[in-house]
Amino acid sequence: MHIVKDAEGLFSRQVPAKTWREDKSSTTHLDISAWDEEQFNSWDGMKKPLRVVKIVESRYGYAIVGGKRQEAIERHEILVATTLSKNEAPPELIREIIHRRWEIENTGYHELKGNWNMGHCFIHQEVAFQVSFCGFMFFGGQSFLAFPVTETGAAMLTVVLAPER
Repeated sequence: MHIVKDAEGLFSRQVPAKTWREDKSSTTHLDISAWDEEQFNSWDGMKKPLRVVKIVESRYGYAIVGGKRQEAIERHEILVATTLSKNEAPPELIREIIHRRWEIENTGYHELKGNWNMGHCFIHQEVAFQVSFCGFMFFGGQSFLAFPVTETGAAMLTVVLAPER
């Protein structure tokens, strides 16, 4: 998708628009950075410009490695394309929406797999992804998909669409 390349190119030349810290426990915290730009027109088929928000979460804590406690850092990067304006949803709210959506999806998949004997569906083809996207939107009533950027750097895009006004 061109919008991913366009956003990554723009964000690579900027400092984050917002940074904040969340303490999770006495030994764990998150440092969060967000880049936020509007007026992206590079997604074919979209009738209006999109806003793209990039969120980088760095979790600082501890892990037991070889029987010893060591400092550990986990880094997660998320791209979000949305029709919500900066005034309608600041980066903190976009991040919260994403995390809540993942929680709903994970709970739903667990319910289907554990209580209804359904397997998990992994999608790797673009057409299958598009079909799944339409299915989520139609059956779920939600205009939202959430996928983080992978460890290999392959960008997966989260989509948050506001209802038509």
